[in-house]
Amino acid sequence: MGCYQALIRITSGPLRPALALGHSLGGLTLGAAVDRLMPGRAIGSDPAFRLPVLEDGTPMTDLMAQAADRGHAPGAQVADPSFLVSPEFQEELVGKGFEVRVVKGAEHTIHRHLFEDFMAGLDGRL
Repeated sequence: MGCYQALIRITSGPLRPALALGHSLGGLTLGAAVDRLMPGRAIGSDPAFRLPVLEDGTPMTDLMAQAADRGHAPGAQVADPSFLVSPEFQEELVGKGFEVRVVKGAEHTIHRHLFEDFMAGLDGRL
């Protein structure tokens, strides 16, 4: 799903879903929409969180972490190896309040490459 499709789903879907999931660049879309969407859990799947900094200089990860302060638990499900989320960045995310789960042996598209492991990584997050 591209960012445009994700935006359509976010704007047309229900507010306060139990889970909102954004893969790769969709993680950026989710980060930008998390305050309006108000999910119980917001999870980036091998997210591209490092790429943007908002106009006011706020990193996207900080935006997601701020949402955690308002009851929206942030998480990341990471491929191993991941070209987007290094082990050092995983530690940074944990330090910001993210629950990080690594799917060993998964490629970037965890949900297509190791579907059962992808689903197992969501266990307990609802």
